[in-house]
Amino acid sequence: MAKRLADAGVDLIELSGGIKEQSKLRAKLKAEAGAKEAYFLQAVEAMREAVAGARTALSLTGGIRSLPVMEEILGKGVDLIGICRPLICEPDLPERLLCSPDKRPSKCTSCNLCLHHIARQPVKCVEYDPFRSILKKI
Repeated sequence: MAKRLADAGVDLIELSGGIKEQSKLRAKLKAEAGAKEAYFLQAVEAMREAVAGARTALSLTGGIRSLPVMEEILGKGVDLIGICRPLICEPDLPERLLCSPDKRPSKCTSCNLCLHHIARQPVKCVEYDPFRSILKKI
């Protein structure tokens, strides 16, 4: 499928577990991964081969929380990294990882509770309130 998409001129393919329809697969892969990050990293090589010669970028998402893992992913030929839930948890995560001495992984646990009410209320981390520190400064 990836080769067909690349041959058709698709600009980007994201390797992900999806949201609603793929929740069982994502839960299985997360359980298998345990504390390991990047649930779909094992698929990168096959996807990179499938789109070889095309101008199709690859994006990887799913349980990515630390700078060393992000660097490893980029080193394997991935063009973009998706960190949706870590950004919900810590909106300043890229700045912290790239521009400060604080290189600890995101606090996000990939619990998915942030996405439970996405259609009815603003998205926010339910385990860690990223706005608490901002409100204290005001």
